[in-house]
Amino acid sequence: MNKTNNYYIDTNGDMIGYPRYNPEKIEQTATPFYGKLKMIAMHRNNSSVYFTLKDENGKLYYMNDAMFEKYITSHEVVLEENWNFYKQGNAYSIGAD
Repeated sequence: MNKTNNYYIDTNGDMIGYPRYNPEKIEQTATPFYGKLKMIAMHRNNSSVYFTLKDENGKLYYMNDAMFEKYITSHEVVLEENWNFYKQGNAYSIGAD
């Protein structure tokens, strides 16, 4: 992905990941910011996924799978939970108990 000079929000101030489908979009200047974001959802989009992130003020942001992969290859991500083992067909996984 390339950096952008603008992005779009909705009337609540939340980022719009796909603005072409939202007629009430508001253009904003894309200014870098520092913030602690909580991942609250993962969504499937054709053959990829994207994530919904929420800041401390409740505003929503979106991150696609390529940018998330770039983030986790250079930052420590810790998942702490009681883990169990799962199988579906030929695929094995761990998951939260």
